[in-house]
Amino acid sequence: MGAQVLAVNGQSPERLVEALRPYVGGTDQYARELAPNFMISPELLHAATLAGKPDEGEFRLRKADGSEVKRMLEASSDKGEPSARTVWPKRDLSPVPPIGSDTGWVHVLDGVEAPRHLSRPDENFWHSYLETDDILYVQINRFRDQEARPMSDYLSDLLAEAGKRKVKHAIVDLRYSPGGNYMLATDFSRLLPEAVPNGRIFILTSGNTFSAAISIASRLKYYSGGRAVLVGEEMGDAGQMWGEGGTTIMPNSKIAFRYTTAYHDWEKGCSLLQIGTCFFLNYFYGTAAGSLLPEVPVAQTFASYAAGDDAVMSEVLRMAKQGK
Repeated sequence: MGAQVLAVNGQSPERLVEALRPYVGGTDQYARELAPNFMISPELLHAATLAGKPDEGEFRLRKADGSEVKRMLEASSDKGEPSARTVWPKRDLSPVPPIGSDTGWVHVLDGVEAPRHLSRPDENFWHSYLETDDILYVQINRFRDQEARPMSDYLSDLLAEAGKRKVKHAIVDLRYSPGGNYMLATDFSRLLPEAVPNGRIFILTSGNTFSAAISIASRLKYYSGGRAVLVGEEMGDAGQMWGEGGTTIMPNSKIAFRYTTAYHDWEKGCSLLQIGTCFFLNYFYGTAAGSLLPEVPVAQTFASYAAGDDAVMSEVLRMAKQGK
C-alpha cells in the first residue's frame, strides 16, 4: 500500500478488472470492488491465464516521489483456513492497521493525517459534528451491535442528541458498509429526516455499499423525500436484489460460498404477486424509493486519496454551504 499499482504481470488494473469479470457474479461495480482479491493472488491469476507462474507476480509501481519500479512478489505458502466471509479490499484504504495485524507493510498514508472516513474502520458505527457543529456526520460500517451497545439504542440516542442540537444537515456515510441486519436501523432511517427537519440528508455510497446498507440507503431516500441526495459511486448491488440465506462449504475443495433465499425490491417495492419470493419483512419495512444511482457521482482519484483528501466529502460540504 506504499505505492500506486500501475500494472500486474504487464496488465493494467483496468484490463485486469475486465479480464476477471467472469469470475465474480453480480454487478460490474461489485466485480470492480472485489477485483483486488484476485490481483494479489498469482495462483488465481495463473488459473485465469493472466500470469505466467502460479507462485509469483510482477508489479509495476509508482512511488510517492513519482518514480516507477518493478517488484517480483512471491505468493505466501501459508494458505490458512478458508474464509466463509467476503473480504472487502476497501478496508485496506485506511492507514489504521487491522486488529491483530502485524504485517509491517508501509502504507501510502503513513505520515498523513487519516481523513475522517478512514479513521475508525473497525467501529461498526460512530458520529461527529462538522462545520461549527451544525452538520451531523454518522458513519455506519456494519449493521451489527457493537460490544455492549446495541446499534438500535445508539441510533435512538443519536437522533435525540441531533434534535437537541438542531443540526442543519445530516451525512450518512455508507461507503464502507457491506451490510448486516438492516432491521437495526429501520427506525433511524425513518426518523432522521424529522431530526433534521429542513436541511439536506446526504447519503454517501460506493461499490462497498451492499446488502443491508442498500436497504437503509433506500429508506433514507424515501423518508427524506426531495431533501435526500445520494453522493459518491454506484453501490455494489442493484436496488432489486437477492439476500438473506447463509453460507455453505464445498465438501472436497472446502471453498465457502453464500447462497441467497429472499428477494428485495428497494426501487419499486415488493408486490403481492411476489409474496412467496420477497423477504417477508419488506412488506412491513420496504420502500419504493426509485433509482438508487448517485445523483451526484463522485469518484476518489488516487492522487486525492494519497494526499489525504476525501473527494466525496469535499463535494458534500460544498453543496451544504451553497444550500444545494
